[in-house]
Amino acid sequence: MAVDAQLIYAPKVATTPKVTLEYIFASGDGDRLGSPSSTVSGNAMGTRDRGFNAFGSRDTGIALSPRISNIHVYSAGVSFFPFESVTLLEKMELGTKMFFYQKAKSAGAISDASATNDAPWVGFEWDLYCNWRITSDLAYTCRWGAFVPGSAYDGGDKTCRQFLYTGLVFSF
Repeated sequence: MAVDAQLIYAPKVATTPKVTLEYIFASGDGDRLGSPSSTVSGNAMGTRDRGFNAFGSRDTGIALSPRISNIHVYSAGVSFFPFESVTLLEKMELGTKMFFYQKAKSAGAISDASATNDAPWVGFEWDLYCNWRITSDLAYTCRWGAFVPGSAYDGGDKTCRQFLYTGLVFSF
């Protein structure tokens, strides 16, 4: 089973600010060791599989970006359009979001195969982003995220992981 609940507060004021709070939960299976969704190293034979497998995706961060299975994701974010009065930049959105991750079943696997410890705390992530609709046919995005692993990871794999994504889309 899974739950996704989101609250958005978007007051109608200058710069169009938006504050979001979101909670995502997806059930897990404590005897899945290698992957929460693969049949290889998946559910132990002869036991009932209680893990959720999602069709599609949600924003679960840019650096860790776990699949929605055997996980609790708590997130909070803010965004706004700081240059509304500048014609070229009026549709540029800047934002940030924090994510906190916890295993639903601490003994079970999550989509990051290196989180092998039987511990619930997966870690946290901080993301920054810019979405800019330059023209009706041209859009730019830039996203950066830094993930800090928690106790679900072995001691040697606790370094901060960073990811940068940028893209330009031309649609016609």
